[in-house]
Amino acid sequence: MTLDVETIRSWFPTLQKQNIAFLDNAASTLKPIQIIEAMTTKMKYQYTNVHRGVYPLASKATEDYERAHETIADFLSAKPEEIVFTAGTTSGLQLAARLLEYNDMINEKTHLILPKDLHHSAILPFYRAGVGKRSKIILLNLDQKGRPQWTRLEEILPETDNAIIVAGHVSNVTGYEAPISYISRQAQKHGACLIVDGAQSVPHLPIDVSSLNACMLAFSGHKMLGPTGIGVLWIQRDLAYSLEPAYGGGGAVVDVKPQGNSLEIEWLEPPWRFEHGTPPIIEAAGLEAAVKLLKDVGMKNIAEYEEKLIQALYEELEKIPGVNIIGPEPGERRGLVSFIAESIHPDTIGMELGLRGVAVRTGMHCAGPLHHSLGLEHGSVRASVYIYNTLGDIHRLVRELKDILST
Repeated sequence: MTLDVETIRSWFPTLQKQNIAFLDNAASTLKPIQIIEAMTTKMKYQYTNVHRGVYPLASKATEDYERAHETIADFLSAKPEEIVFTAGTTSGLQLAARLLEYNDMINEKTHLILPKDLHHSAILPFYRAGVGKRSKIILLNLDQKGRPQWTRLEEILPETDNAIIVAGHVSNVTGYEAPISYISRQAQKHGACLIVDGAQSVPHLPIDVSSLNACMLAFSGHKMLGPTGIGVLWIQRDLAYSLEPAYGGGGAVVDVKPQGNSLEIEWLEPPWRFEHGTPPIIEAAGLEAAVKLLKDVGMKNIAEYEEKLIQALYEELEKIPGVNIIGPEPGERRGLVSFIAESIHPDTIGMELGLRGVAVRTGMHCAGPLHHSLGLEHGSVRASVYIYNTLGDIHRLVRELKDILST
């Protein structure tokens, strides 16, 4: 399937019912009818808990749930045992930090390398774990375009024996696409563990984790047409088998036996040892449907189409007097453009655009260190695109913005 935007737009009830230019996709995407129907069918006719009952309906539910892991694994060129379902990117990165801390991979000898462009969901779990374990924390500064000083890895890593690097693959403020191949090569060369925040990359780019040379990668379903309440933490297979779960509970163990005043715990194999409690069964059906849909459209097609939209958006905004674009040029960014306008608060712009049918995000975008580093104390306005957006949406944003700034 090629990227037929008009056909794609027909899948989305919101776009059929509302005259809206929806440009807040970095926060969350609209939901197509295919995902709504997949989840409705699961709730109506196919629902039971999984990995518990042995009656036919329960066995079928378990089979479907496990197949969802296989579908997402295929999407990422991963192995099913590497796919851990979480509640989203935030919970995935929290789990990643907790696993490393619990298994003593974050300790007093660890160098934690954290760039200042990270989303709060990526920087806070590792920063707090590092502080608690008395690790050495290294915050990478940003240049004037909001790009981290990744070349510092060449001076930092040779001096470390135990380093963890947390990288945002694509910034949710600048759209900057990090040089992930360079970062992973440096990590592999010096035996460092690379954790990737893929919230803004997995929905937009072809991702092959088998060649990523990373330890873990996290992303959310709701930013890629799927439902809220589900995401994925990919854990490299050998690492997954070596980690003891940080959280215990139903569904994570083979058996627990009392041995005097202690317990003998036999954990399930990955990924199930990391999915304690009742998992997101209905949401898994929605995420699987979303991944199948994106795969049919083609991630390469999506990336190329969005590149054209971002090029047009960047060039049109650049022409407006008083508008300052945050971040690098289109060739170094993906999916979004953030900006400020002289003398007008970002929230005012966002509210005015909203009244005119243009949906954008305003504020700090959960990226305080980046905004403060660039002197943007009131945040910014962010317009972000996805597969159902058109050049008409871009022109509408620019036209309404010009009108707001002229009054």
